[in-house]
Amino acid sequence: ALVSLTDHDTIGAPVLLRMVPEAGEIPFSLEWSVPFEEAIFHLGIHNLPGSQAQAIMADLAGYTQSPSAQRLSELIAMLDESPDVLIVFNHPLWDLRGIGQQRYQQLLLQFLQRHVRFVHAFELNAMRGRKENDGVIRLAGHWHRLLVSGGDRHGCEPSGALNLTEAKSFSEFVREVRAEQRSHVLFMPQ
Repeated sequence: ALVSLTDHDTIGAPVLLRMVPEAGEIPFSLEWSVPFEEAIFHLGIHNLPGSQAQAIMADLAGYTQSPSAQRLSELIAMLDESPDVLIVFNHPLWDLRGIGQQRYQQLLLQFLQRHVRFVHAFELNAMRGRKENDGVIRLAGHWHRLLVSGGDRHGCEPSGALNLTEAKSFSEFVREVRAEQRSHVLFMPQ
């Protein structure tokens, strides 16, 4: 099994887990909070290069603290330049700040018009409802992006959504999604 654990705006968990010899291959990943005007979007940033993970994390945190449209474009493009990094738009239809569906949809459209070329997949989230996930499926189809599994478990129970893959490493899985345009999502009974 391949697992990419994410916390909000930190790679602390993967850093600690990599101290355990059996977990040495866990990718450096996070869920990046991306302020975009009145909205906040969450991007899953998976498999950061180990030698640059801390510096990249500092750059991402700097943007979150002091957003700028130009800096956002630079950061997302920089992440996309690494062929082993996977950028996933997590729960893209969730209006986290409660700004209202009409305004949220306007900002989502603006964000995607500017940055979708750097987004490799949209998340089907096991903790979000079927109606929302159906909307994500339509959104991904409209923007010609794949779907990958996600969970937002915030606890010890494993995610109810899994990706089925033949990859032997997370970098191989990233290649399946980015280069081969392959992703197979399975929702478990729970």
